[in-house]
Formats: sequence, structure tokens, C-alpha cells
Amino acid sequence: MKKILKIGILIVLILLISFPSFGAMKKLAQVGFKGLIMPIGAREAGMGNAVASVPMGANSIFWNPAAITEISGDRSFAFNYMNWIADINYGAGAVVFGMESFGTIGISFMALDYGKLTATRRIEADPGFMEMGEFSPGEVAVGVAYARKMTDKFSFGGHLKYARQDLGAGLEGDDINTPQSVYFKLSTIAFDFGTLYYTGIRDLRIAMAFQNFSKEIKYQREEFPLPLMFRVGVAMDVLSIFQEESPNTLTMAVDFQHPRDFPERMHFGAEYLYQNPMMRDMGINSVGIRGGYKLGYDEESWTFGFGVNAYGARIDYAIQEFGIFDNVSSFSLGIDF
Repeated sequence: MKKILKIGILIVLILLISFPSFGAMKKLAQVGFKGLIMPIGAREAGMGNAVASVPMGANSIFWNPAAITEISGDRSFAFNYMNWIADINYGAGAVVFGMESFGTIGISFMALDYGKLTATRRIEADPGFMEMGEFSPGEVAVGVAYARKMTDKFSFGGHLKYARQDLGAGLEGDDINTPQSVYFKLSTIAFDFGTLYYTGIRDLRIAMAFQNFSKEIKYQREEFPLPLMFRVGVAMDVLSIFQEESPNTLTMAVDFQHPRDFPERMHFGAEYLYQNPMMRDMGINSVGIRGGYKLGYDEESWTFGFGVNAYGARIDYAIQEFGIFDNVSSFSLGIDF
């Protein structure tokens, strides 16, 4: 009973600290390289992206690098695809290696395709612009991560990323008859840092992660920062309160997020994993169903997902409600070996 009371007090404190900051949506700053904080992973999306304190295998490299120490095998691989709003396509993947006493290392990549856009140039004559052809902007990033367990309860990790943004070729200059050809591209280095702490109260865990530390970038004549993000998360298998050793789990998670360009946000998520001996005989380790909800967004709200873990591979799907836009679907494939 005392442990349950402690859990309740901890969750209430987190909510009391977080909720007063919510209010009307307003933008606080302008940032670039938004692809660096795009939500990655169908399992994560199904849980409302409340996963800072929930180990996600190789995908943890994108959310909290400290959690890659929790991979179930010696190696973990994940690939993710998402068709975002406005026909934006997004792919990302990671591979993580456990190195025993040395720690855990990982490699990541992501690619964001904004589709085809029409380039224009301002002119004095009607209609005020002229078309200059099509171009395909995009972003790519690659990274390396390292994490280590300092004790059986505490882990830390870092993720160093090189990101490049390609905005295509264009023309500039004051004289329309003699414009200069310019190729618009940017690149930068960013760093993530995270911690994961198991409290010793069943599997209750608390995590913190800082993402996208970087200097400001100058584009043409203006400077802008990267999308710095601070996350605090808490999660626990609530079934362990009533039954210490159960083949099934019901993980409840809450994330508090403080982005640079928006007010604070809250993410709530849940995942139920079911397994039994008959399923294992068929090669199915577990079947999962997930749900989540987001506060502090204009359009995003509920999420839903499901997945299956069979023969060492995980296949997950999630759908996210997006208000006036079409719902967003995510797919993921993961392998532990």
C-alpha cells in the first residue's frame, strides 16, 4: 500500500507542475530543421508519443538515447515509415549494438521528402510573380549514439547528429534579366542527451531528454535556432502493482514536453501486451494494442495502434488524428537478434 501511495503522489506532482503552463496556443519562436523532431515509430505514435521513459529498442535513439541500453538482445534494428500531412514522406531507421561492459552504441538515419513544389520569382508585372519550375526540398540526418548503464537502475546516453537541408536551386538578384543561380542548402551538427532511472518501485521509471543542442544557423541574411526540445517522462506497468510477475503488461506513460517554438505540451499513452504459452508455441511472442492522447496542440489529439512480435520481428501500425487534415498512418519493422 505504501508503494502504491508513493506512485500516486509522484504522478500527481508531475501533473501539478505541468498543467499550469497550458493555455491558448501561440508560437514562441521560429526554428528550422523541423525534421529533427518529427515523431518516429508506429509503436511510439500509437502511445501518443509518451515514450521518453519507455524503452523502444533501436527507436529509443530518436527519443531518449539512454534507453537504448534496454534492448532485449545483443542487437536491435528498426525501420519506420510515415506519410505525414501535405504529402510529406518520412523514413527513419536505427541499429543498436550491445557491447557488454563497454556500453551500447547505435547508428541512426532519417530522410524527409517534402514532395514537389513550384518555384516562383517576384516580378513587377501582373500577377506579381513568375514560375521558375519545380523543385523537391528535403532533409537528411545521420547520427551515432552511445549509452551506458552506470548501475542496474540508472542509464545515460548521447546522440550526435549531422543534419542537412536541401531546398533546391533558385535564382536571386535585383535585375530580372540577369539573375544569379543559387543552390540553397544548409547543414549543421546537433546533440541529444538523455537519462533513464528505475526507482525500485516495481518497474516505475523516470526519464529526461534534451534534444537538438546546436548553435544558431544563418540562412541568407537571417539566423534561426534548431528545434530544441526538453522531455520529462514517467511510466510504469500498472499490472505489477497487483501481480508482481505477470506474463502480460499494461504500461501507462506520461510525457511533459517543452519545445522551443511552442508552449508546453502533455502526452498520455498506454500499451497492453498480451502473451500466453499457446501463442509462443506458434512463434508469437506478444500482441500489443495501444492508445494515446495529446494536449497543447491545435489539431492533434488521439492516437491508436497495434502490433505483433513474432519470430524475433516486430511489426507495428498506428493512426493519428490530425483535425482538419487527413489522419496520419505510421508503419514500423523491428528485429532483435
